[in-house]
Amino acid sequence: MPSFVSARFEKDELSNTELVRIVVRNLDQGNVPPQPSTAYFPTDPDALQPFVVAEFISRASGENFVRVATLSDLDTITTLTLNTWEDLGTDFVAAGVTAGDTLEVTLTEPEIWTSEEYPGTNPFSFTISAVLSATQLEVSLPFPAFGNALFWGIPARSLTGTTGVTIRNTNPPDTTTYLDRRFNRYFTDAVAATNFVTATKADLTALANESVGAGLVSESYTAEPT
Repeated sequence: MPSFVSARFEKDELSNTELVRIVVRNLDQGNVPPQPSTAYFPTDPDALQPFVVAEFISRASGENFVRVATLSDLDTITTLTLNTWEDLGTDFVAAGVTAGDTLEVTLTEPEIWTSEEYPGTNPFSFTISAVLSATQLEVSLPFPAFGNALFWGIPARSLTGTTGVTIRNTNPPDTTTYLDRRFNRYFTDAVAATNFVTATKADLTALANESVGAGLVSESYTAEPT
């Protein structure tokens, strides 16, 4: 059975920092058939969706893109969503924060997060889905990228802070490798960004080929007169 991996490469030059940002993310508009086209971008089988292998370095240093996944990676590395908010200087429980409250995040450079999936600007709003502890919240929509020392507020509780950090779910230790469907990468020039896109496309083709090869199963067959 053929395998297909679709991706979106969102390309932007950030005016304030003069960096080139590439948002690489899985694109899955359904199953096959119908066949992929210039208007239809499927990922099939679904297990190929979290093709980004990345590393959570630390709360100070952030995260790093490692590679496009192999089938072995998809079987052995855990998918971790960037949906946890932490501020060690706040007690969310004592402040009465509850699921359904809105967390508003204000960035010094909002264009770092503004993108096709996150079309807004300051403040970026996220619905709180759970209070995990006195210092951590879970949000229903994952954050677009790692950030630390972030300004934030929860208007319903008249609560604010200046040391917010985005964390992967399960609160992984430093240097944890994980899978995800989306990653923001930054480059100093367009040439490096273009080279990244070219290399990533080649690696996605390799993943699709590997997936097809894994589906080849030997079989025995006896033909009978009809």
